[in-house]
Amino acid sequence: MTQRLCALLLALACGWGVHAAAGGHADTLGEAEIARLAELSFQALPLAGAVGMVAAREPAWPFQARPDAVDARQLACVRARMDEDHLRQALLERTRRHARADPEGMRDGLRFLEDDGAKLFREIMTRSVSAAADGHALDVQALEASAPAQQRQALLTLLVDRRYRPLRALFGMPEQSRHDHDTGLASGAAMVKVLLAPVLLDALEACAVPLSAFDDPGPAAARP
Repeated sequence: MTQRLCALLLALACGWGVHAAAGGHADTLGEAEIARLAELSFQALPLAGAVGMVAAREPAWPFQARPDAVDARQLACVRARMDEDHLRQALLERTRRHARADPEGMRDGLRFLEDDGAKLFREIMTRSVSAAADGHALDVQALEASAPAQQRQALLTLLVDRRYRPLRALFGMPEQSRHDHDTGLASGAAMVKVLLAPVLLDALEACAVPLSAFDDPGPAAARP
Protein backbone atom coordinates (compact mmCIF):
# COMPACT_ATOMS: atom_id res chain seq x y z
CA MET A 1 0.00 0.00 0.00
CA THR A 2 2.99 2.29 0.55
CA GLN A 3 3.77 2.03 -3.15
CA ARG A 4 0.20 3.00 -3.98
CA LEU A 5 0.43 6.05 -1.75
CA CYS A 6 3.76 7.06 -3.29
CA ALA A 7 2.18 6.79 -6.73
CA LEU A 8 -0.73 8.88 -5.49
CA LEU A 9 1.54 11.61 -4.16
CA LEU A 10 3.65 11.52 -7.33
CA ALA A 11 0.50 11.94 -9.38
CA LEU A 12 -0.48 14.86 -7.17
CA ALA A 13 2.87 16.52 -7.76
CA CYS A 14 2.46 16.05 -11.51
CA GLY A 15 -1.01 17.51 -11.33
CA TRP A 16 0.29 20.63 -9.61
CA GLY A 17 3.23 21.01 -11.96
CA VAL A 18 1.58 23.63 -14.14
CA HIS A 19 3.89 25.83 -16.14
CA ALA A 20 3.06 28.89 -18.17
CA ALA A 21 3.27 28.36 -21.91
CA ALA A 22 6.27 29.93 -23.58
CA GLY A 23 5.30 33.24 -25.09
CA GLY A 24 1.89 33.08 -23.42
CA HIS A 25 -0.31 36.14 -23.51
CA ALA A 26 -0.89 38.30 -20.46
CA ASP A 27 -4.62 37.95 -21.06
CA THR A 28 -6.56 36.16 -18.35
CA LEU A 29 -9.75 34.15 -18.28
CA GLY A 30 -12.67 35.66 -16.43
CA GLU A 31 -14.24 33.77 -13.55
CA ALA A 32 -17.29 32.91 -15.66
CA GLU A 33 -15.05 31.36 -18.34
CA ILE A 34 -13.12 29.41 -15.73
CA ALA A 35 -16.33 28.12 -14.16
CA ARG A 36 -17.70 27.11 -17.55
CA LEU A 37 -14.46 25.33 -18.50
CA ALA A 38 -14.42 23.51 -15.17
CA GLU A 39 -18.04 22.38 -15.54
CA LEU A 40 -17.55 21.16 -19.12
CA SER A 41 -14.41 19.32 -18.00
CA PHE A 42 -16.31 17.76 -15.11
CA GLN A 43 -18.95 16.53 -17.55
CA ALA A 44 -16.26 15.02 -19.77
CA LEU A 45 -14.54 13.25 -16.86
CA PRO A 46 -16.93 10.90 -15.01
CA LEU A 47 -15.08 11.22 -11.71
CA ALA A 48 -18.18 11.14 -9.56
CA GLY A 49 -19.39 8.01 -11.33
CA ALA A 50 -16.06 6.25 -10.87
CA VAL A 51 -15.87 7.15 -7.18
CA GLY A 52 -19.47 6.13 -6.63
CA MET A 53 -18.89 2.80 -8.32
CA VAL A 54 -15.86 1.96 -6.19
CA ALA A 55 -17.45 3.23 -2.98
CA ALA A 56 -20.56 1.12 -3.57
CA ARG A 57 -18.50 -2.02 -4.11
CA GLU A 58 -16.03 -1.40 -1.28
CA PRO A 59 -17.72 -0.36 1.99
CA ALA A 60 -14.28 0.38 3.51
CA TRP A 61 -13.01 2.38 0.51
CA PRO A 62 -10.52 4.07 0.33
CA PHE A 63 -9.12 2.08 3.26
CA GLN A 64 -10.10 -1.36 2.00
CA ALA A 65 -6.50 -2.58 2.32
CA ARG A 66 -6.46 -1.57 6.00
CA PRO A 67 -10.02 -1.12 7.26
CA ASP A 68 -8.79 -1.21 10.85
CA ALA A 69 -6.66 1.92 10.28
CA VAL A 70 -9.66 4.23 10.73
CA ASP A 71 -12.75 4.26 12.89
CA ALA A 72 -16.31 4.55 11.60
CA ARG A 73 -16.37 8.33 12.06
CA GLN A 74 -13.16 8.86 10.11
CA LEU A 75 -14.29 6.53 7.33
CA ALA A 76 -17.61 8.32 6.96
CA CYS A 77 -15.89 11.70 7.05
CA VAL A 78 -13.40 10.86 4.30
CA ARG A 79 -16.04 9.32 2.06
CA ALA A 80 -18.33 12.31 2.54
CA ARG A 81 -15.54 14.67 1.51
CA MET A 82 -15.00 12.77 -1.73
CA ASP A 83 -18.53 13.26 -3.00
CA GLU A 84 -19.59 14.99 -6.21
CA ASP A 85 -19.56 18.50 -4.71
CA HIS A 86 -15.99 18.15 -3.45
CA LEU A 87 -14.82 16.60 -6.73
CA ARG A 88 -16.41 19.45 -8.68
CA GLN A 89 -14.85 22.07 -6.42
CA ALA A 90 -11.42 20.45 -6.73
CA LEU A 91 -11.65 20.51 -10.52
CA LEU A 92 -12.70 24.16 -10.41
CA GLU A 93 -9.62 25.01 -8.34
CA ARG A 94 -7.43 22.98 -10.68
CA THR A 95 -8.94 24.80 -13.68
CA ARG A 96 -8.26 28.14 -12.02
CA ARG A 97 -4.57 27.26 -11.55
CA HIS A 98 -4.22 26.11 -15.15
CA ALA A 99 -6.02 29.22 -16.38
CA ARG A 100 -3.59 31.46 -14.51
CA ALA A 101 -0.60 29.59 -15.95
CA ASP A 102 -1.82 29.33 -19.55
CA PRO A 103 -4.90 31.45 -20.26
CA GLU A 104 -4.56 31.17 -24.03
CA GLY A 105 -4.34 27.39 -23.93
CA MET A 106 -7.30 27.15 -21.57
CA ARG A 107 -9.38 29.44 -23.77
CA ASP A 108 -8.65 27.18 -26.74
CA GLY A 109 -9.73 24.24 -24.59
CA LEU A 110 -12.92 26.02 -23.61
CA ARG A 111 -13.81 26.64 -27.26
CA PHE A 112 -13.13 22.99 -28.04
CA LEU A 113 -15.43 21.80 -25.26
CA GLU A 114 -18.10 24.38 -26.11
CA ASP A 115 -18.14 22.97 -29.64
CA ASP A 116 -18.78 19.53 -28.07
CA GLY A 117 -15.40 18.32 -29.26
CA ALA A 118 -15.16 15.94 -26.31
CA LYS A 119 -18.49 14.21 -27.03
CA LEU A 120 -17.00 10.86 -28.07
CA PHE A 121 -14.31 11.11 -25.39
CA ARG A 122 -17.02 11.67 -22.77
CA GLU A 123 -19.03 8.74 -24.14
CA ILE A 124 -16.02 6.44 -23.94
CA MET A 125 -15.17 7.51 -20.40
CA THR A 126 -18.74 7.21 -19.16
CA ARG A 127 -19.35 3.83 -20.74
CA SER A 128 -16.00 2.55 -19.50
CA VAL A 129 -17.04 3.33 -15.93
CA SER A 130 -20.40 1.62 -16.43
CA ALA A 131 -18.78 -1.42 -18.02
CA ALA A 132 -16.28 -1.69 -15.18
CA ALA A 133 -19.13 -1.59 -12.68
CA ASP A 134 -20.62 -4.63 -14.44
CA GLY A 135 -17.28 -6.40 -14.55
CA HIS A 136 -16.86 -6.01 -18.31
CA ALA A 137 -14.40 -4.26 -20.62
CA LEU A 138 -15.74 -1.70 -23.05
CA ASP A 139 -15.22 -2.42 -26.75
CA VAL A 140 -13.80 1.02 -27.52
CA GLN A 141 -13.08 0.20 -31.16
CA ALA A 142 -16.70 -0.75 -31.77
CA LEU A 143 -17.90 2.42 -30.06
CA GLU A 144 -15.57 4.58 -32.12
CA ALA A 145 -16.58 2.80 -35.33
CA SER A 146 -20.25 3.54 -34.65
CA ALA A 147 -19.61 7.25 -34.02
CA PRO A 148 -19.92 9.91 -36.73
CA ALA A 149 -16.70 10.77 -38.54
CA GLN A 150 -16.73 14.27 -37.08
CA GLN A 151 -16.70 12.89 -33.54
CA ARG A 152 -13.88 10.47 -34.36
CA GLN A 153 -11.84 13.31 -35.80
CA ALA A 154 -12.53 15.45 -32.74
CA LEU A 155 -11.36 12.62 -30.47
CA LEU A 156 -8.13 12.29 -32.45
CA THR A 157 -7.67 16.05 -32.27
CA LEU A 158 -8.09 16.02 -28.51
CA LEU A 159 -5.57 13.20 -28.14
CA VAL A 160 -2.78 14.42 -30.43
CA ASP A 161 -3.18 18.07 -31.45
CA ARG A 162 -0.50 20.25 -29.82
CA ARG A 163 -3.02 23.06 -29.54
CA TYR A 164 -4.96 21.05 -26.96
CA ARG A 165 -1.99 19.91 -24.89
CA PRO A 166 -3.05 22.40 -22.16
CA LEU A 167 -6.53 20.83 -22.09
CA ARG A 168 -5.00 17.36 -21.83
CA ALA A 169 -2.88 18.63 -18.95
CA LEU A 170 -5.99 19.95 -17.24
CA PHE A 171 -7.56 16.51 -17.62
CA GLY A 172 -4.46 14.92 -16.11
CA MET A 173 -3.96 13.06 -19.38
CA PRO A 174 -0.34 12.00 -20.00
CA GLU A 175 1.15 12.68 -23.40
CA GLN A 176 1.33 9.41 -25.35
CA SER A 177 3.36 8.58 -28.44
CA ARG A 178 0.72 6.02 -29.46
CA HIS A 179 -2.95 5.49 -28.69
CA ASP A 180 -4.29 1.97 -28.29
CA HIS A 181 -6.10 -0.16 -25.73
CA ASP A 182 -3.15 -0.52 -23.38
CA THR A 183 -2.11 3.12 -23.44
CA GLY A 184 -5.75 4.09 -23.04
CA LEU A 185 -6.02 2.06 -19.83
CA ALA A 186 -2.76 3.52 -18.52
CA SER A 187 -3.87 7.02 -19.41
CA GLY A 188 -7.20 6.57 -17.64
CA ALA A 189 -5.49 5.28 -14.49
CA ALA A 190 -3.08 8.22 -14.51
CA MET A 191 -5.93 10.70 -14.91
CA VAL A 192 -7.82 9.24 -11.97
CA LYS A 193 -4.74 9.46 -9.75
CA VAL A 194 -3.95 13.05 -10.70
CA LEU A 195 -7.51 14.29 -10.30
CA LEU A 196 -8.43 12.39 -7.14
CA ALA A 197 -5.17 12.82 -5.23
CA PRO A 198 -5.81 16.38 -3.99
CA VAL A 199 -9.38 15.51 -2.99
CA LEU A 200 -8.21 12.51 -0.99
CA LEU A 201 -5.41 14.41 0.71
CA ASP A 202 -7.76 17.25 1.65
CA ALA A 203 -10.20 14.69 3.04
CA LEU A 204 -7.49 13.03 5.12
CA GLU A 205 -6.46 16.38 6.59
CA ALA A 206 -10.03 17.50 7.31
CA CYS A 207 -10.91 14.18 8.92
CA ALA A 208 -7.71 13.93 10.99
CA VAL A 209 -6.60 10.71 9.28
CA PRO A 210 -2.79 10.29 9.17
CA LEU A 211 -1.05 9.16 6.01
CA SER A 212 0.08 6.13 7.99
CA ALA A 213 -3.43 4.76 7.42
CA PHE A 214 -2.12 3.71 4.00
CA ASP A 215 1.04 2.04 5.28
CA ASP A 216 1.50 -1.66 4.74
CA PRO A 217 0.22 -3.43 7.85
CA GLY A 218 3.05 -5.16 9.65
CA PRO A 219 2.75 -8.18 11.90
CA ALA A 220 2.37 -5.90 14.88
CA ALA A 221 0.63 -2.99 13.20
CA ALA A 222 -1.03 -0.78 15.74
CA ARG A 223 -4.26 1.06 15.30
CA PRO A 224 -3.61 4.82 14.92
